[in-house]
Amino acid sequence: MNHLVIFAHPNPASFNHAILEVYARGLAAACHEVRIRGLYATGSNPVIRHSDNDMINRGIPPDDIRQEQDHIRWVGVPMSTPAERSLMLDEVRAIARSLPS
Repeated sequence: MNHLVIFAHPNPASFNHAILEVYARGLAAACHEVRIRGLYATGSNPVIRHSDNDMINRGIPPDDIRQEQDHIRWVGVPMSTPAERSLMLDEVRAIARSLPS
């Protein structure tokens, strides 16, 4: 089974990050595939820029959005996520629905 973990904490030495590492190791030990998307580490920006809108209106997702769409496609159906990350997922899903397959 594929697992996509979206992590949003600026400090890689945090307790939250320690929990993430234990969770990921547990999944890997159970022979599950794991991808971790650190929103702070990737420099994720939840704001759609005007240039993004222009591309989206032409049916071309911006590179950063396409990369996140690829991760979501890989996992299949994302599990529930905390509210702070749901905005990013909603944005990527909405754009994915507006583009041809």
